[in-house]
Amino acid sequence: MENSTTDGSAFESAGVANDNRTANPGVDAAIKAATESIASDKAFPPAAKAALEWAAALMIPAEPTQGLPAADDAIIFAEILRTLSGYREQMAQLLSLVHRLFDEHDLTPSKRLDEATRNVVTLTLSQSSDVAVAAFVGVVIQCYYRDDRVMARLGMPPRAPFPEGYEIAPGDWHLLDAVRVRKSFYRHPSKTK
Repeated sequence: MENSTTDGSAFESAGVANDNRTANPGVDAAIKAATESIASDKAFPPAAKAALEWAAALMIPAEPTQGLPAADDAIIFAEILRTLSGYREQMAQLLSLVHRLFDEHDLTPSKRLDEATRNVVTLTLSQSSDVAVAAFVGVVIQCYYRDDRVMARLGMPPRAPFPEGYEIAPGDWHLLDAVRVRKSFYRHPSKTK
């Protein structure tokens, strides 16, 4: 990308709307660099890594009392970045959303969030219907629960679920009674003929 301005045109050339946000030269330059790199085959630049790491830690913070790492743990986050390399276009969109959140709440990747701001930002991300957010959430959760330390802390052997499988405690089947007695709301295949 040839564009070197910080007025949001890097977003537009990457296919991401400007949304009439206020210019933040430092963040704009970081996001511009991220979208340029994401559009290419290069690794994520430091600014993009910092923003993605911030979002991952926001999703799954460390739980020291349980001995669980955060999603921004070095090992887990390296796996997240490796997996995200297949979602470069969506990550450019996610970085645009993160940029908007930075602008709205005067944030940076290194700024510690107070509880109220954390709740607002988390709610904003969780209510987003953006495909980029869904892809990012899926990758973060997948990588987090693939980590051997997390699996061990949950009392599960750190191994693939197959071919051995896992024992699952018997469920409380009466919870499905309401579903069983409910009238069908779909067309049954045998009745369509």
